[in-house]
Amino acid sequence: SGQLMGSTETVEVKDLSTIPFPYVEEDMVDLEHKIIYYESSRGCPFSCQYCLSGNKNTVRFFPQERTLKELQWFIDHKVKQVKFVDRTFNCAPHHHRPLMEFMRDADTETNFHLEMEPELMTEWETNILCETPPGRIQIEVGVQSTHKKTLDAINRYNDWPYIQKAIRPIIEAGRTHVHMDLIVGLPYENKARFGLSFNDLFSLQPHALQIGFLKLLKGSGVRRMEEYQYISDPLAPYEVLTTHVLPYKDIRFLKHFEDVFERFYNSERFRTVFGYIGSKLIKEHTDTSIASEDTATNHIPPMKKYDPNKVETKKDAFSYFCEMTQAWLDAGHHKVNLKDIDQIEFLYNFFLSKGDKVAAELLQYDTLVSYRGKVRSEAVGLPKQTKELLQEGEAFWRNEEIASQYIPNYTFKEWRKIRQQYVEMPMSKDTAHVLGIENVPNTPFTVVIDVNKEVKPFIRPEIEAC
Repeated sequence: SGQLMGSTETVEVKDLSTIPFPYVEEDMVDLEHKIIYYESSRGCPFSCQYCLSGNKNTVRFFPQERTLKELQWFIDHKVKQVKFVDRTFNCAPHHHRPLMEFMRDADTETNFHLEMEPELMTEWETNILCETPPGRIQIEVGVQSTHKKTLDAINRYNDWPYIQKAIRPIIEAGRTHVHMDLIVGLPYENKARFGLSFNDLFSLQPHALQIGFLKLLKGSGVRRMEEYQYISDPLAPYEVLTTHVLPYKDIRFLKHFEDVFERFYNSERFRTVFGYIGSKLIKEHTDTSIASEDTATNHIPPMKKYDPNKVETKKDAFSYFCEMTQAWLDAGHHKVNLKDIDQIEFLYNFFLSKGDKVAAELLQYDTLVSYRGKVRSEAVGLPKQTKELLQEGEAFWRNEEIASQYIPNYTFKEWRKIRQQYVEMPMSKDTAHVLGIENVPNTPFTVVIDVNKEVKPFIRPEIEAC
C-alpha cells in the first residue's frame, strides 16, 4: 500500500547476513559483460577527515561462505568486472585473503577491482598480486598525499618508503593493474607541494594515476576545519574551489592538468611512449621525492628543498605535464571536442617541439597498435598504408621461407591481408632499441609493425627481387 512498516528510525544493520543478495537472474540480461558493484564488508578502520566511511572506525563483514558463493555466481554469469565497494578491502586477513586466493585460482575472464590500503599490505598481498593471472585483479591504492604535515592534518598516516616497497613489485610484475590516487585541495598542499606528491607516485609508474579533487562532504571533518579557509561549490558533491594555500586559479589549472593527464597517460593507449618518457624523467630528475622537510630518511637519492620561486628548467614529471597542459590550453583544445587523431597530432607536435624524436616515433607505434592501424594521418607521419608502399619490400613479403622466420606460420595470400595487419615505417636506432628490436644496423632501415601485436616489431631484411 506504499506505507512504511515498522520503525522509521535509521539504524545500522548489525548482521549483514540478513541483507539479501541485490542481483537476480533477470538483471543479467542487461548486466552481463558489464561492471557489477558488490560489497563484502561495510565501514572502515581509519578516520580520514575528508571521508565519511570511517566515522565509527568499525568494519562489519558479510559471511565468507556466502561471499564466495556470490562471486562464483558472477563468474558463472560471465560478468566483465566485479567492483568491490569495500572502503578498505584488505583490512582483515581472515576475510580478504581467502577471497583473493579464490580470485587468483578461479577459471574465469572476470576482473575484480579492489580498493586496498597500502599500509596494510604485507608480503603475502604483494606476492599474490604478483602471481595472479594477468588481468584478473586490479587494485586502487589511495595515497592522497605524501606530505607529512598534510597527512597529520587529515588524520592519515602514510609510510611512503613502505608503500613503495609494497607496490613497486606489483607494478613491475605487470599482472595486476595498479591505480593510485591523489587528492587536490588537502591542507598545506599548494600547487608546488602537490607536484611533489604527484612526482612521488609517478616514480612508480602506476598504470593509472587518478587525480581527484577534495569534496567537503557534509559531516566530514574537513568541512569543520575553518583554519584552512575552504571555499567549496555550494552544490553536491561540494568540490573544493580554494584553500588557504591553493587559490582558485591553481585549482582551475589542475582541473585542466587532470583532463590532459587522463586523456594521454591514464588512457593507456600510449603506454609505450609514456613508459619511455616516464623512465627518462625519473632518471633525469634526481631532486623529486618527498620534500626534505617531510621525512629525510629512506629516500634515495637525497633531494634538495623545492623552491617554487626559483626560475629553472625542471625535468620532473609534474613540470613536464604542466607544460603539456599549458600547450593544450594555448591551442584552445579545452574548448572543443577533438577526434582521436587530433589529440594524437597535438601530442606528436608537442614531442617534436621538445626535440624528442624518439617519443614522436613511439607515439606512431602506440597509435598503430592501440587503434589496430585504423587511425592514420600524414600529420603524424602515418600515411595510409598502400599496396605501392608495401611493394617496396615485395621480395620479402613474397618469400614465405624468409618471412616465416619473423612471422610464424606466415603465408603470402594477398596484399589486402598484409596491408591490414602490417605497417612498414622508417625508424631511428634509439626508438628501435626502446622497442626491443635486435641487431639494429647503422644504415637506414625499415621496421615492420604488426598492429595486432601477434609478433614483435622487426627490421625487414633487404632481399633482392628475383
